[in-house]
Amino acid sequence: MATSVLTVRELTAKLWGLGGVYTRNTQGATKTEVPSLKKWQAPELLARRPANHSSDVWSFGILLFEMATLGDAPFSDISVNELLQFHQRGKTLRKPANCSNSLYSIIKACCQWKEQDRATLAEVDRKLQSGEKSANDKVLKVPEPINIEQYLQEAGYGESNSYTVF
Repeated sequence: MATSVLTVRELTAKLWGLGGVYTRNTQGATKTEVPSLKKWQAPELLARRPANHSSDVWSFGILLFEMATLGDAPFSDISVNELLQFHQRGKTLRKPANCSNSLYSIIKACCQWKEQDRATLAEVDRKLQSGEKSANDKVLKVPEPINIEQYLQEAGYGESNSYTVF
């Protein structure tokens, strides 16, 4: 979530508080039923399969989306109950208004339905470094303060999931 990103003086993003999205152990992910975090979970976690490296790539794609939108909730127009089917249909995040084509292509490469179709961390790193060369240094600013109540609603906070995984 955008609320889980801290920016330090050097404009370096640091993540915190994501422990509830999924937890790892030696066998993979443990089942967590935190409905407020479903929209940040990779499809395999929604389908109650274990987390893996490509799950991390998915999460990084969501982080990039939130950074490009200056804090919009991912999948804001999709309910938690419809989220897994949305992913199964191959649909993806919308392109943010202030997002370059190259950054959006990275987001899409990270957020592919099939785990094996997602970019590897090495590919993401290479694409980011390549994109940095063509990026401008325009500072983006949020036009108005974030409406926390609206954000929580769009993020699906408090929605329970009632879908069946086959």
